[in-house]
Amino acid sequence: GEELPLVPSMNMLYGIEDIGAYSPFVMKRYHETIGLFGNVNDSNLAFSPTPQFVKEHLGLLNILDVSHILSKSMLEHPVLQLLTYDEESQTFLYRNQGDPTRAFFVSKVETFSSWERLKSRLLQPGFNPREVLLLEEPEWGKIEPQKMTSWGRPKVTLKRIQHTPGSELWRVNVDQAGFFVLTNMLYPGWTATLDGKPVPLLNAYGLFQSVPIAKAGQYQIQFHYSPFDFGFAGRMKKVFGREEVK
Repeated sequence: GEELPLVPSMNMLYGIEDIGAYSPFVMKRYHETIGLFGNVNDSNLAFSPTPQFVKEHLGLLNILDVSHILSKSMLEHPVLQLLTYDEESQTFLYRNQGDPTRAFFVSKVETFSSWERLKSRLLQPGFNPREVLLLEEPEWGKIEPQKMTSWGRPKVTLKRIQHTPGSELWRVNVDQAGFFVLTNMLYPGWTATLDGKPVPLLNAYGLFQSVPIAKAGQYQIQFHYSPFDFGFAGRMKKVFGREEVK
């Protein structure tokens, strides 16, 4: 019954999975892209997307595994099925029938000299991330492109074997080279292995996690999050001057 000084995210209040977040926990790039859908709660600034913006960027919502959309406006689109309309709140609930998923495989790549150029392509109306991977040039430089031979639309089967808050294990079967993409935010501290061997973890679309696969085959890809391995211990040793900090 008390007024809150800051508005919490709806997923905090109702315990539902949501693409939004409370702004202090959000990376700037996320705020500049996913935040445009209006789901990043900020005490200073919040975006209110138009129905047209949502319909033009369903490809981005699909790779975030968005299964439903709650709207105060009618959204007429072939892949959006109206489930119910609540007269009291004048709210529409839609089911997304566009095959949403947070893991996919892509073989085509476009590279960019800056985040601003990449962001412009990512937010281009009608852009489908599942057809082409967007990478900044330094990320592209982490692999050996000449070994990435691919053709046409890949055939792929993906299966998640294990999932914990700090780890995911996936089985990937592909018929050509390409990139496995998982739309977890690429916070510092994430690493990846391919069949148990360390592999570059690329910043896909400037936001998410991607692992390069150089040739056709079946693989197991492990993602592991260990934030305290990311230079934290070394910084603490410098601060306290004590070797026992590990």
